[in-house]
Formats: sequence, C-alpha cells, structure tokens
Amino acid sequence: MADQTKERILDAAYRALVKRGYHETSMKDIAAEAGVAPGLAHYYFETKEDLLVAAIERACQPVMEAWRQAGMNLTGPLPEDADPMVVARMGFELAKEELRTYRGLFLLTFDISVSACTTRRSPRPCARSSMNGGRSSRASRKASSPV
Repeated sequence: MADQTKERILDAAYRALVKRGYHETSMKDIAAEAGVAPGLAHYYFETKEDLLVAAIERACQPVMEAWRQAGMNLTGPLPEDADPMVVARMGFELAKEELRTYRGLFLLTFDISVSACTTRRSPRPCARSSMNGGRSSRASRKASSPV
C-alpha cells in the first residue's frame, strides 16, 4: 500500500508539474491531485525539489529504455566500425520521436532549465510559449477546448 501511495504521488506530481509548471505548483496542489493529505506527500518527499527529481527520473526511464532498444550506447564511445553520420541520423530521428512521445517530460525539464537561468516571473510563460508553438499555455488550452 505504501508503494502504491508513493507511486500515486509521483504520478500526480508529474501531471501537476507538467500542467502548471514548477513555480505555479505547490506540494498542496500535488497532494490534492494525488488525493492524499499534504503531510503524506511530505512524508515521502521532504521537499518539492525532491519530488521533482523523483518525477523526472521516473519519466526518463522509458526514454532510456527506448535508447537501449534502439542500440544507443549511452555510456561509451562509438564502436570503431560505426558510421558517425548514421549514428547521428539515428539519434536525430529518435530525438524527434521522443519529443512527440514524451512531450510532458521535455516541457517540464525545459521549464526547470529556463527557470534556473531567469527570474522567477518570466520562465513559465517563456518556456510554455516555446513548447506550444509560440502560444501561452492558457491560449493553447483555449484553442484546444471545445466551444
């Protein structure tokens, strides 16, 4: 049961962070999304940063597995007989597919990396605008919502 609760909190954190962005999401928001008390979320994850790291690590697992299945060596140099252009092309195609498949993960990591380089007020609109084709996340939700 404890593992299921922790997993539920991780799932909820990922959804909430992708939907609202890091700075706009509180531990209370994550707990509400998971259907647990805020204290329980803090029991498993002391800080929002700890929860963020765990959510990103978990979300990266399928990406890393896809790389392994595609034959990408993640830790060492290219084999001597490998054609660098073929490997580069394969990596580029895999990256394009990952952007489509794991859009939320990229949105979240982009949001975090931008916020590390800018002030607290500007990263979310900039990051989300870039990932939404130049539209703010609010504008994209309005554009995609039924009338």
